[in-house]
Amino acid sequence: IALGANWAQSIAEGVRDRDVVICSLPGPVQVEQVLLSDTGVLASMKQGACVIDTSTSDQKLSQRIAARARELGVHYLEAPVTNAIDAAAEGRLSIFVGGDEAVFAKHRPIFDVLATKIFHVGEAGNGAVIKLMTNLLWLVSAAAIGEGLMLGDTEGDAEGLMLGERDGDLLGLIEGLTLGETDGLTLGDTEGLALGEAPKSRMFALVALAEDKTPPE
Repeated sequence: IALGANWAQSIAEGVRDRDVVICSLPGPVQVEQVLLSDTGVLASMKQGACVIDTSTSDQKLSQRIAARARELGVHYLEAPVTNAIDAAAEGRLSIFVGGDEAVFAKHRPIFDVLATKIFHVGEAGNGAVIKLMTNLLWLVSAAAIGEGLMLGDTEGDAEGLMLGERDGDLLGLIEGLTLGETDGLTLGDTEGLALGEAPKSRMFALVALAEDKTPPE
C-alpha cells in the first residue's frame, strides 16, 4: 500500500472498475473459486476488461474459464509462468500465453515487463499443458543429473572434475548440454522447483492421462 496499491474489502470491489486484472494463485482449486464463483473475478469485471491468470492450473479449467469469460463479455488470457522467484523479481520470467491473439497483442506491454521469453501458444488451455511439460522435463533432467553426479562421486574425483580444478569446467558443460540451453529452465532459474512443483506436476499429468480416452496406436 505504501508503494501505491489500494486495499479492497472483496474481490468484487477490487476488480469492478479495472481494465486488467492479473491473478497468481496456488492451484486449480483456488483459481476456480476466485475466477468462477458468483462473487468472483469474472462475475464482477466490466465488459471489455481482461483477466490474465498466471497460475499453474489445468487445461480443462482454463477452457471453462475462457468459455465463461466469453459469455460475460470479458477477455481471458491464461499465462502460466516459469523461472521461479528470483527471475520474477527481475522481470525474467518465461510466460506461455493461451487465448485470443488480438487480446494477447493488445496486452503484450504487460508481459514485456514481467518476462524476457513470451510465447503465444494458441487457444486457452495450451499454456497449462506446456507449463506441465516444462515442469516434467525439468524434473526428469534434474533427476538424471543427480544420478550422474552421484555416480561421479562414487567412482572418481567428482568434485575436482565438476568444479573445474582439472582441464575445463565439466559441471558447466553438463548444465549446458542438459538444462542450460533450454528456455528459462536452467538449474539456477528453477531452484526449489523439484520440491515445490513435483507433486503438483505429477498430479496434473495423471489427471490429463486419465481424461485422455484416445486408445494408443
